Amino acid sequence: MADQGSSHTPTRTWVVPVDDSPASQRALIWTLETLFKEGDMVHLVHVTPEVEFEVMSPFSIYPAGGEEHAKQVAKARTLLSPLAGLFSTVASY
Repeated sequence: MADQGSSHTPTRTWVVPVDDSPASQRALIWTLETLFKEGDMVHLVHVTPEVEFEVMSPFSIYPAGGEEHAKQVAKARTLLSPLAGLFSTVASY
């Protein structure tokens, strides 16, 4: 949704799924080089597996595989770090 206070509205919106694979990085680069134009908006989407919960007692809930989930979350938070340089070059497209 466009910001009400902004005088600029994106002309098109692109959604690119991302993960830590080289194919994902190539897809993002391809989108920026081939489809992206000034004024467009790009949304990056990363999906992680759903967390399963198990009830340990009537008063507490613990995530099953909590350590594994914490690792997935940490990895997802740093997923785009290697791609940060791409976004600084978007203005040149």
